[in-house]
Amino acid sequence: MSVPSHTLGITKYQLFCVLVASLNSLNFGWNFGVINLPGDVITKCVAGPKHTILGLPSCLPASDIVWGLAVGAFALGALVGAISCTRYSNKYGRRAVLIYSNLIAVLAAILFGVSVNISMFVVARFLVGVAQGCANGTFTNYVVEITTPRARNTLGSMIQTSISLGMMIAQLSSLGLTNPPLWRVLFAMTGVISIISMAMLTLCVESPKWLVSKDRIDEAQSALQRLRKSADCTDEFATLVETVRVEMGPGAYTASIFDVLRGKTPDNLRHQLLLAVLAMIFQQLSGISGV
Repeated sequence: MSVPSHTLGITKYQLFCVLVASLNSLNFGWNFGVINLPGDVITKCVAGPKHTILGLPSCLPASDIVWGLAVGAFALGALVGAISCTRYSNKYGRRAVLIYSNLIAVLAAILFGVSVNISMFVVARFLVGVAQGCANGTFTNYVVEITTPRARNTLGSMIQTSISLGMMIAQLSSLGLTNPPLWRVLFAMTGVISIISMAMLTLCVESPKWLVSKDRIDEAQSALQRLRKSADCTDEFATLVETVRVEMGPGAYTASIFDVLRGKTPDNLRHQLLLAVLAMIFQQLSGISGV
């Protein structure tokens, strides 16, 4: 007799889908950490006088202020991506947004590889920030919606684990890929990670909850069954359908970030939002990601 699906822990396919999706968080960490070491090589030409390699300049001279803009452009892009991606993931699906955000990162990687001035480099940093901010925000929803209650806490931690791992790998890689023209390869590696992620995401199912919200009931039931192996999904699927009707039905309440900031939600969430933002600010001020 099959066990109820909601009692399961981590299944192999659940783990596979979460690990594949977490490549986007690893990519976020990569782009966060990759900028640290090659700064003087790129902007101050410390590896030697500026010259041309395969038609591209060996360095991109810039002031410290402009380089600071290049560093911060990633965070600015991530903010834009995180705020704007929810509407697209609700419209097109969690997996689809993860795939298309990787496509933006590939375009940014190409721009990194062919940058002939610091302006192109800054634009590439902004674009890859948009991609990773959007992917990170969508990744959280995807993990929550495909995992069982028992597996959710463990697999939900993959976002921070992957970011930290990406930062560490980027720092180690920077030790041997800093000098020209290798710094271009270093920054363009984000495209390689994205291509691998896009290819592997095609092997993952879409969020059953999103499929139900679009009345694609048969597809949702099939996706849930794959995620739950051979367990009995009858009760969990019925609960899922009812939950979606309550949360996303005609009478459901939806709030934007601006509604939260103005305290216009049924439960005032400004206090919780403030605590979360302060926690992130203090994390950065502590030097965890010092440049």
